[in-house]
Amino acid sequence: MRVERLTPRHFDRAREAVRTLKTAGRTGSPRPSLHRLRAYLSNRSNFLIVASENGDPVGFAVAYCLLRVDGRRMMCLYEVAVAPPWQRRGVGIAMVDFLVGWCRRNRVSKMWVITNRSNVAAIRLYTAAGAIASGRTDDVLFEWHWRVPPGRTGAAARGSASPPKR
Repeated sequence: MRVERLTPRHFDRAREAVRTLKTAGRTGSPRPSLHRLRAYLSNRSNFLIVASENGDPVGFAVAYCLLRVDGRRMMCLYEVAVAPPWQRRGVGIAMVDFLVGWCRRNRVSKMWVITNRSNVAAIRLYTAAGAIASGRTDDVLFEWHWRVPPGRTGAAARGSASPPKR
């Protein structure tokens, strides 16, 4: 099995991995447009890790390297998806290990991921890959949700780049 980080020069392989593995039913979110996939790959802080066997994608992980205000960097592991026939065969651990290795080589201070205690597969994966659960029972995840019209991001989605008038 081959595990690697895909960049803009690997666009065709990234497109195939996303087309094959990222469906609304499997990962909970729709596939990105080709334009957005290209933009994602072009951002050096974004990581698309793909595991493949004989050239066919069998898993992917999405992560973001974040710069903290103190100058240190940390990695947010956002998503791991493995094709059903390849689950429980070490694909997820191989992708997480790839990211951990990159972080260590590049002086990233820590890597973190959020999951639900009810997501047994994720708990098994992250534990097997060496992560330590915070153990805090008082942790709470707050989320904000809103609809952004297609094709609009950032200030354009809010309608204005300037603060509201009072």
